[in-house]
Amino acid sequence: MPPLAQRAAAILELRRRRDAQLGNLFGEPAWDILLGLYVAAWKGRKLAASAVGLEAAIPPTTALRCLATLEHYDLVKRERDSEDQRRVWILLSSRGIDRIERLLKLVTIETVEPPSTVHRAPYLEWMYAEKR
Repeated sequence: MPPLAQRAAAILELRRRRDAQLGNLFGEPAWDILLGLYVAAWKGRKLAASAVGLEAAIPPTTALRCLATLEHYDLVKRERDSEDQRRVWILLSSRGIDRIERLLKLVTIETVEPPSTVHRAPYLEWMYAEKR
């Protein structure tokens, strides 16, 4: 994967780990969808409309609402599957790719440490203490 796609994948991984540690307090489903579509494209994968929510770890109804908004702003597009007309692929539009890449160029993260080496912030230890 090229550096910008690696960056997007690292951001997604960091967001998933953050949610695992702190709970889903920082919901940005549209951003998760855009990053997921960007990484999927570089991995040579297409995401069906039904899979976008799963990939972004959000409920299907939220995914559909976000997709409608992203499509309205011309950040994503729908493409009917030529082999199965019932399936619709969701892809980043050229405008969506341009906007994502502009943002990713501002970020310096390239990788996220493996889970075994992630350190907890001391001030958050209360969250990990066993309940009595």
